[in-house]
Amino acid sequence: MRGQLQRRQRTGPISDIESPSFCLRCISYASTGASRRTVAALVGKTESTLRTWINRGLAHPEIEPYGSFAVNYCRAERGIDGAIAKGAAMKVQLLVEQLERRLEWEKRGPPPQGPTEPAKPGPDATEQERELYDFERIAFEAKQQLHEQAMLAWMTPPETPGTADMEWMERVRERRFPKDYGVSSHREPDKDYSGEEWLEAHGLQREQLGALLADPPDAIREALVDKAPEVYAILLAGGFDPQRKAEHETAGAEGVGQ
Repeated sequence: MRGQLQRRQRTGPISDIESPSFCLRCISYASTGASRRTVAALVGKTESTLRTWINRGLAHPEIEPYGSFAVNYCRAERGIDGAIAKGAAMKVQLLVEQLERRLEWEKRGPPPQGPTEPAKPGPDATEQERELYDFERIAFEAKQQLHEQAMLAWMTPPETPGTADMEWMERVRERRFPKDYGVSSHREPDKDYSGEEWLEAHGLQREQLGALLADPPDAIREALVDKAPEVYAILLAGGFDPQRKAEHETAGAEGVGQ
């Protein structure tokens, strides 16, 4: 392929990585979430060999077959991570919705009112009144069943996440942000505000630079000595007068002596 580097052809046995079917087997095992040690054992290779192939492909992606093998293998490894992350996100969303439904249930109003039972007709009722009563009785029984269902919903709280579910969500957050929410050595408490952070973000000002150059670290001091002619030329171009500086220092010393 044009623009693609190829390794020099050599005699002797062909490496397994030259076989597309072998590479496909490795990538298929990687997509299941198996570790590289497990994948190497399943395909009959050592872990160091598999790691060398991947590292070589990542270092030189233009050299085949290592480049494509490394890219496809790493993508396959992340496939199971994506599926697990998606599943965890869906479970978290489900737990949140359960909590929201429980809060809505807690704010429910008074219990639903039951239907009014129709009055039974007297002995002097007409046939039409008796038929109307039978119809109202059937409707009442249907409303009564609906009322029982409504009462059951009013009295029964929705499913609520348990303690194990809440602890699981905390662990998900800790694994995602161990420095912020972890309880192990990975935890890093929030840093206090400081002016040094602003100076570091905006660079040293003229006063800080002057203090630094007045007593520079060894690395900067050695660099200034190495480039002394260039530095001296910059000082002269900026108006530095060594004779005037010497006179100023002499006058200052005499003033201190008096």
